Amino acid sequence: MFGRIQSFQIVKLLTSVCFILMIYKYLNEYPNPDFTDSSYINLTFNALKHAKHEEMNFKTQYQLTGIIVSSQHSPNIKPLLHYYLETKLFQEIIIWNDDPQKNLTLNSLLNKNTSSIRIHIINSNKTLRDQSKYRACALAQTLVCFYVDVEWNIKSYIRSLISSFRSDPNVLHTTSDLSMFYKNMFKTYFDESIDLHTGFAVMNRGSVFLREHAQRHLQFLEIHFKDHPEFWLFSDVYFPIWFNDIPTQLIVNVQSLPITENQRKADIYPIRKITELQQTSSILALRQLESSLRLNERKTNGTFPRHQQRRFPYLIKTSSPTDEFILFSNILAFDISTQHTRRGNEFKSNDSMDSNVTKAIDGDETTCWNPRRFVNKGDFFAFDFHSIETNIILLLIVNQSENFRNYLDIHVSFDGQWWISSPLLSQQIKSEKFIDNFHRLIIDSKHFPLQLRSFRYISFNATRYLSESFSLCEVKLLK
Repeated sequence: MFGRIQSFQIVKLLTSVCFILMIYKYLNEYPNPDFTDSSYINLTFNALKHAKHEEMNFKTQYQLTGIIVSSQHSPNIKPLLHYYLETKLFQEIIIWNDDPQKNLTLNSLLNKNTSSIRIHIINSNKTLRDQSKYRACALAQTLVCFYVDVEWNIKSYIRSLISSFRSDPNVLHTTSDLSMFYKNMFKTYFDESIDLHTGFAVMNRGSVFLREHAQRHLQFLEIHFKDHPEFWLFSDVYFPIWFNDIPTQLIVNVQSLPITENQRKADIYPIRKITELQQTSSILALRQLESSLRLNERKTNGTFPRHQQRRFPYLIKTSSPTDEFILFSNILAFDISTQHTRRGNEFKSNDSMDSNVTKAIDGDETTCWNPRRFVNKGDFFAFDFHSIETNIILLLIVNQSENFRNYLDIHVSFDGQWWISSPLLSQQIKSEKFIDNFHRLIIDSKHFPLQLRSFRYISFNATRYLSESFSLCEVKLLK
């Protein structure tokens, strides 16, 4: 195996490992580092430099292919193609024409192609429906595929979704509205005795996944559904299930583009038949996964993954309306493995609006994200700015008691793995009360120690139990 790895790759890997070990050795020896200590300052600057280098490596390694599927019942794909080209986020675009009755050409879609992006059109000789996006992705020249149905407007969250993926690339990343997010959270399945930990997600409103996972999915279809080819057409419902890892869902305000009545009626399957096939195939897919794990199958191509490879725990996440940052927190409305709240109560679906995290970034200071439970030590809310930024000014509007800020501990991170905390950071929170219990908190990183004025992540951690809930009403990035 190592014979195929170039020598510079081995050196690069060993350098990264040694650097990480050096950091942890220092932290073990000095659990409460002195921010004025020259050794610690140099170590932090080196960690920042290393993180920037790794950030560029991730962007290079995980370049994107944009997948577009054109079908008999889909709207015009030209706007989505032009948008893909305008974003300059993609190295390649694959257009899969899933309508055997028509033939697509590049000239029919673009009057003049001045872009250097590779555009590949595949005219299928039969209708594959859901399967088509995985067939297209399997042919991609990049490691990563991005997909959205042509009727969805993704302009307000595309960068956040891609950033979320690159921070944790072995997990499926999708988007959903609040209602669908909680529906999917209710449909999670756990059994530690057989390493079962899976759930549902919606693929069509924006999803990012590795090419190898699309190729693996096609193999699974051949093996596990070889006697049910009718289910292959509806594989979106069980592509997330066969990951055997909870998908990361970015909660956004999804917006659909106009669709004509003729386009709605063009589907050859009636809605009732589609729903029936989706439900039946998803149940069978779950049974196949559970049976394989229970039998501890070791087939080379048919084995479902047993171990989670995610870098981050399961979090609630949303994107800012301007697509500048991601707000995330470890405060879930309920334990997804038991579907109970911390008080032991069963979570009801109509409780979801009380846990609407998008209220913290909706531009309305009078609406707040409030998880409706007291804060426990270790609870946090945090922000991901997509890449390492310098001199960040963050405005938070909270509806909290006077002493709330005294129990918040600021942590910053370059990569989301190594977090740095110090009283010097938390002391920089400037608080201003302006009405009732509403406070403006301003965090200006130019007042942080010099080596910590650049970072990608910042979190606000509770240092103790509080007899009040987080109530975050508005977040604005001022710089």
